[in-house]
Amino acid sequence: MAMTFHRFNKRRFFKQFWLTFRPYMLNGYEDPHFEDKIQNIYEQLKPLYLQLHAYVRFKLRQKYGDVVSETGPIPAHLLGDIMAQNWREIADFTLPFPNVGDNDLTQELIDQNYTAIQIAKTAEDFFKSLNLTEMPESFWEKSIFTKSEDKPMVCMASSWDFSDGKDFRVKLCIHITLTDFTITHHEMGHIEYYLHYKNLPVKFRGGANDGFHEAVGDLISLSVLSTKHLRQIGLINTNIDNRVDMNNLYKVSNSVFRPLLKIEINEIIFCF
Repeated sequence: MAMTFHRFNKRRFFKQFWLTFRPYMLNGYEDPHFEDKIQNIYEQLKPLYLQLHAYVRFKLRQKYGDVVSETGPIPAHLLGDIMAQNWREIADFTLPFPNVGDNDLTQELIDQNYTAIQIAKTAEDFFKSLNLTEMPESFWEKSIFTKSEDKPMVCMASSWDFSDGKDFRVKLCIHITLTDFTITHHEMGHIEYYLHYKNLPVKFRGGANDGFHEAVGDLISLSVLSTKHLRQIGLINTNIDNRVDMNNLYKVSNSVFRPLLKIEINEIIFCF
């Protein structure tokens, strides 16, 4: 009885906390109908997300058997990502057309002898092709692109504006993988944002709202992973047909659907 009462009180606490904290979190978006609009977008995308989720679950069930439920949630640790944010690491056995085209872009990066700096330079070239600003010299001197071998280091990717209009850096632990190739473009997208507001008063140097920076970063990631762009930079060397496109869309789908997972979790945890 005491344990049941404790759990009940814990649930009440989290619900009350969420109801109190939620308005604070949403305040920066200004639109009074923001939640309704997000929910509407979520409902539009949810059917496709559920189909994609079921497809991945089916492929995982083929590989791991009854460890994976036939109709329930996917065990997060089977997705190949410590935060269960994407399924790129399981693409080798979940692709719709596994024997079509240059499916292993990580291997292509390795075969072409890409280095961490070359990945960052490729990202810079992408922004320059959009007529955006090249990285300042200090960026290349002060940024961290690979994990330090002689000191402890947290490898969560991040970008930094030191608010003097000159010093902009990224902190990355780049491995030669498609995932880190994408993350590098994403983080340098933040730097582009910083570079374009550097001459404004500090008050006006933040993102338009709390989610704007990430939206820009993920939009850049989607553009970088298009088959057209990958072919332009020589990472896809085969003719592009519908099957190649389907494989590529599957790989980048996590960038589109990852926010849905977070919305779903929030609904489960806090809306009871």
